[in-house]
Amino acid sequence: MKKVIFVAALLFVLSIPVQVCASASESAQILGDFQKIRKAVDFVADSFLASETMLNDLRISPEFKSEACVVVPFEIGFISSEAELSRLMESILSYSQKDALLLQKGIYISVSAESLKSGQLSLSCVSGLELVYNFTGSSESLSASNAILLNAIKAILKEATFQPQIRKSIDADSKKSKTVNETIWMTNFRIDNDLRFQLSGYSFLPKMITEFADKLIKAGISGVFISNMNKNTFEKVPVWRFDLTGSLK
Repeated sequence: MKKVIFVAALLFVLSIPVQVCASASESAQILGDFQKIRKAVDFVADSFLASETMLNDLRISPEFKSEACVVVPFEIGFISSEAELSRLMESILSYSQKDALLLQKGIYISVSAESLKSGQLSLSCVSGLELVYNFTGSSESLSASNAILLNAIKAILKEATFQPQIRKSIDADSKKSKTVNETIWMTNFRIDNDLRFQLSGYSFLPKMITEFADKLIKAGISGVFISNMNKNTFEKVPVWRFDLTGSLK
């Protein structure tokens, strides 16, 4: 009986260093994970130093691990001018460490009622991101969707704008509002994490909407579909409101 007690006591004593080592190893892993997340958060926050951008909120979800990588979902809410939007997104998605990078997982953009200090239109944005680290394989294959999304936004902003195309000043002779030019303008734009997108906007003629869709197709955007067009008014000017969907895959 004494021998059994001695052996049990010996096994317990021998297990203490193993438990201490495991605890120390786990603490080091937690600290390492925190540092990776901290670097990414600091980088994202520093991207909003431009005068026409402002970070409003940042939410981080619990990480989930797989055999291939560790993923930490982010969601950021921010304000940006149209001119700064592409540059800002490029800046955020340029984050790349030895074994960590940020992936864009959807974005929602809408026109805000407020204006920026410069007088430019304010865009309210919510962006989904994922911090991916400890991954296997090449970073280029992982970040391919970033380039697809950025190129699509640039292509759309080349053919349309968020700036309403109704001149607010009153013509001295006619006493009526005047249009600036014949350009599509959007009110909201969303890209989901599966790279499908939807946008709503206005134009002066139905033909402008179909031409806009045609230009998107020629820019390499697939599945472009005009789901709705209806006659409306914008600041007392006759316009056509429309909804359009497509895929960036």
